[in-house]
Amino acid sequence: MMSSYSSQCESCSEDGKSKVALRFCSDCDERLCRECVEYHKKCKATKSHNLIDLASMLRSTIPNVNTLCEFHEDVYLDFYCMQHDTVCCRKCIPSSHQSCKDVLLLEVASEHIKISSAFDDTFREWQNIHKTLEHLRQNFNDNVNELKKSESSICEEVRVWKRNLIKQINTFEEKIKIDLSNDMTRDLDQLKKLNTETSELHDNVKERGQELQFLKEYGSNNQLYLMLTEQGKGVQNVVKRVQEMTLSYKKTRLKFEKTADIDLKSIGSISEVKEAHDIQYSPVKLQQAHVQPERVDTILTFKKAITEQLKLTNKLHISDLAI
Repeated sequence: MMSSYSSQCESCSEDGKSKVALRFCSDCDERLCRECVEYHKKCKATKSHNLIDLASMLRSTIPNVNTLCEFHEDVYLDFYCMQHDTVCCRKCIPSSHQSCKDVLLLEVASEHIKISSAFDDTFREWQNIHKTLEHLRQNFNDNVNELKKSESSICEEVRVWKRNLIKQINTFEEKIKIDLSNDMTRDLDQLKKLNTETSELHDNVKERGQELQFLKEYGSNNQLYLMLTEQGKGVQNVVKRVQEMTLSYKKTRLKFEKTADIDLKSIGSISEVKEAHDIQYSPVKLQQAHVQPERVDTILTFKKAITEQLKLTNKLHISDLAI
């Protein structure tokens, strides 16, 4: 969708003309000038398309919805098979869905997608994940600050002990500082790694939510339906990872363990304390984007109905039939 921004009308550009584009058709994926917009509204094939005011839309917020079939190049996904729960193109039907009774136009299947529970559940799940990740990220940052503060605090404790002990303590002090530095490096590296992953997930979740919100406001039903289908495959992986992070994460702090007897081989050691956090994550129950429109009788059922209704006593010749 809109691979590169331009203010020129794409339809006119193909004819060698240069006109300023005012609207964007999300169905055709084209920018249109005033004249082309008027033609778009009058043409029977395009008058129902979604036209967006270019001045009111930001390029960075336009999601990229795959509208083409992965099996048949350059053929649009225009149908939905209820039996296989999948979208398909017109070329897929003879090869993969010939015997399927419930193959609907995508426009029919996605008619109420913007007010469906599938949209609400998916959007609320992204918001729920986004909120949890924000809390996790803040907790990580707080933990980093606490760890840094604990370093100076522990060093001060060591210096207090140092003043009350003999020269032998100096050797033990150096060992404590080395242990502290190693533990600090390890813990900070681990938290940095977790924080980086959390930030990436946070940004990704935020983007997914923005994509859904944008398509709800400016996109077509088809695009939103396809985006929900595409996101449904990835949201469970994110849910699983966030659950793993919230369950496995333990708050880290360093504590100086003093040795009571100076005759021991060490004055103390650096211990790592894991504290449970209060962040909880409860996934929103997701529903697949299954829109169940009213069933339409197939041709076979229609033929049967005709057979039962045309039980006449006299001979009847049918010269033509139109559906």
